[in-house]
Amino acid sequence: MTKEYIKKRVKIVNKCWEWNGYVKSNGYGEVKFRDETIGSKRWYAHRLSYLVFNGNLPDGLDIHHVCENRKCVNPKHLKAVTRRENLMASDTEARRRAMQTHCKRGHIFDKTNTYNQKSNGKRTCRKCQCLHEMVSYRRLLGIKTNIDEMISHFRIGGVWI
Repeated sequence: MTKEYIKKRVKIVNKCWEWNGYVKSNGYGEVKFRDETIGSKRWYAHRLSYLVFNGNLPDGLDIHHVCENRKCVNPKHLKAVTRRENLMASDTEARRRAMQTHCKRGHIFDKTNTYNQKSNGKRTCRKCQCLHEMVSYRRLLGIKTNIDEMISHFRIGGVWI
């Protein structure tokens, strides 16, 4: 794979080298090529560009598009970063959740009040989870209630308990 191969398959748009080959539904360009050392393999076009122009792909790192253009393969727009750095630099739902300091009811996300779900990596507010469990238990007992009623019972002087 050569630099010329990549340059022939791009269209320059606002300093980005947009991949003109196959583009997957997620917006990233993809290329399949055969190499004597690795055989036939599919590559994301931006990862291949990083490899060809920079010489190596660091183990365990993502290739971040500094320009936020998934089709871009310009090596000047590609940077090797950790998965967390990649998520925090992108405008994604994962970034918005990671930046969130309080749950939707105003409880702080800290070590004592945050449960990290192993199955999907999401954070859960322990106080809200407790309230949900109490509401569910009361419903099992046939006591009609909702979570907002429970919140009003557990608020003392404006401080959550």
